[in-house]
Amino acid sequence: MGNLDKLLTSENTTEGTSIAIKSTSTIAKLDIECLEKILGNFCDLSDDIETLFSCTLVNRLWCKIAIPFLWSNPFGYLRCQKHDRGWQLIRTYLSCLPDDEKTKVNKWILQADLKKPLFDYPIYLKCLDTFGFQEAMTKWKRHHWRTVWERLGHFDMDKAIGDILFSRCRGLDSLDIIFFAYTQNIAYFEEPSNGLTKLQSCKIIHDLQGRYYNYTENREQVTLNDNFKIITKYAHNIKYLEINLPESRSGRTGHELVKLLKNQKNLEEFVVREFWDISLTADVFDTLRLQSNFLKALSLIRITHFHEKLSQLLNSCPNLKILRFLEPDIRVDSEVPSFNCELTNFCVWGKPMISHFIINPNITFDLDIVKSILESSSSTLTKLVLGTFTKELCLTIFKCKKLKFLIIQASEDISSLLPLYLLSSDLQQLTLFGKHKNYFNQQTLVEFSKSLPSTLYHLDLLLEILPKDLMVLISNCSSPLKKISLHHQQNIFDDVLLFLKKYIQKNKRFTELRYIIDNKVYGEVYLDPILHALKTIPKINYVLGKNNFYPFYFQDTGYF
Repeated sequence: MGNLDKLLTSENTTEGTSIAIKSTSTIAKLDIECLEKILGNFCDLSDDIETLFSCTLVNRLWCKIAIPFLWSNPFGYLRCQKHDRGWQLIRTYLSCLPDDEKTKVNKWILQADLKKPLFDYPIYLKCLDTFGFQEAMTKWKRHHWRTVWERLGHFDMDKAIGDILFSRCRGLDSLDIIFFAYTQNIAYFEEPSNGLTKLQSCKIIHDLQGRYYNYTENREQVTLNDNFKIITKYAHNIKYLEINLPESRSGRTGHELVKLLKNQKNLEEFVVREFWDISLTADVFDTLRLQSNFLKALSLIRITHFHEKLSQLLNSCPNLKILRFLEPDIRVDSEVPSFNCELTNFCVWGKPMISHFIINPNITFDLDIVKSILESSSSTLTKLVLGTFTKELCLTIFKCKKLKFLIIQASEDISSLLPLYLLSSDLQQLTLFGKHKNYFNQQTLVEFSKSLPSTLYHLDLLLEILPKDLMVLISNCSSPLKKISLHHQQNIFDDVLLFLKKYIQKNKRFTELRYIIDNKVYGEVYLDPILHALKTIPKINYVLGKNNFYPFYFQDTGYF
């Protein structure tokens, strides 16, 4: 990622670059479409961006193919890598301004010639991240604050850059609008229709960095609604839509959401946090039913009531495979309807918290709803994540013959039922949260261990367990474990340390031991000795704190 500096400044070396990109007869024979697919594999937000930059220096052909990938998501690269020199990105875009605007910049701001770029970089933009855009603009202004800050009143830099991005790009694939202290209103830019008509993915979410943001401030409320309106007007083919906002006190934004949903033609995945007024709930779910033939995944965050329109929606979606209720607080007063959905992935999970060294995803949810959905999906379900698990639900999952991944927090003692289920299952991953006594005790520990299926390769014990019990459990397990996750143990030294070393060295197929230390250990005297001891364990990957652990652990669930 360090070579991003070269990427951001390379446009000013047109003559030098031509020397570095001489083509060879061997490379010229390579099929162009094949080469595009190969280089496209480096177009993610990882260190592979450095490899992609190197590809631009091979020859003219490689440069011509790699540059569009490099400039498809420049603001995303900056945000992902926390790159401190985003001002260079803005400098590059300034060189792409129309001649009349370049003259203004040269006269009022930089007082230096903006050279002609090697490529027309705005046309390659595919993914626009407003957070990264604003960060890059801020870094540019700070970098030049001695010479340009007082002159910016003569020229609206944000609008000038935004205008060329929207007017020249060949159509955005994704748009992320992230609200923080100041968020750009995309309706302010010229020709937004050019960038939005091909939009496939859209996120409108509050600040993930925890920066200051006053959601009741009138200016930001207007910006939010204006952004909704402009997307509704031009983007009608969104397949992935995520809306994560705080409660809307004015109610206007909820109405804008209904309009946005009405204008979509083939929405496949919808992630939403309940922010609208309760009076709009029926309208939201009624409108969402217009997408029933396309909807494949639905994630509802912090939903407060299970409206009858929601049950009608779930029963009207023949292709719905993924359903998640995240941090719900649902209490049902009326009779629970029967469901006919056939899910492959079902998740009900609470807000992450750690209490007394026990990870506890607290949850309030009517279990009759869970049971009904499990029964209707028993023939298709492969992944189940439940933040509250009872004996009744344990009996229900006996019917789920295709279940491969089970992540649960038991809310009562299931030690007599769980081994019976495990013996008959083909689970590949088992994750246990909460209190260990709900799963096994000293009398049932060996029985639990021996019941782990022969197909199991990933075991997560994210609960407090005595060191001696841990050794007994793993020693009696015959499953071909490749990955194990353990929650912080008060005594990781001596016997446990030696046992884990020997177990990992003996098991040649073992790939990772993940060890989670919660944030209550931060700053305490014995943290350094623990970290020093962990480093001696082969194939160890330790994670400090719940804030790091949860996104890491639930990266494939859509939770974060």
